[in-house]
Amino acid sequence: MTYASPGVGTSSQVAVELLKQQAKIDIRHIPFTGSDMALSAALSGATDIAALSTTGLIHKFQAGELKALVQTGKDRWDELPDVPTMAEAGVPEAILMTSVVFLAPAGTPYMIIAKLARQVQTILARPEIVSELRATGFIVDYKGPDELRARLAREIPIWKKLVERAGLAN
Repeated sequence: MTYASPGVGTSSQVAVELLKQQAKIDIRHIPFTGSDMALSAALSGATDIAALSTTGLIHKFQAGELKALVQTGKDRWDELPDVPTMAEAGVPEAILMTSVVFLAPAGTPYMIIAKLARQVQTILARPEIVSELRATGFIVDYKGPDELRARLAREIPIWKKLVERAGLAN
């Protein structure tokens, strides 16, 4: 089998590498330059499947233009309730939840970080923003700077090890 991804080192490729390692399967990676090309490859039959973010594709799933096989989050999405998680599909350790994070340069004073965090939190609490983001595939789950730092400290060693085992590190 082959799978298309938006490129080498993308979260899509890492998600499939995680699946490969956890399920002990072999599926060949065919990298493309961007999601549109990867999607076209799968739709045309050039690859068996595509590993893509749902961002911008939810409407295609809901319209029946695409079939979502499985998703990598720990819970099912409200927008795609019939799409099982990896755990439900028999691969409980294959969880990958990508995030959009806001970053500032190292050394930025904490008062500035705190002010920016409050502003982002306020914006992301607005119902029209949540609705618009959900419509494109994003789930708003705001976490503050301290929780983000803790998450990165936990996850970076895990993903580094996976990337090394998959032979993706140069």
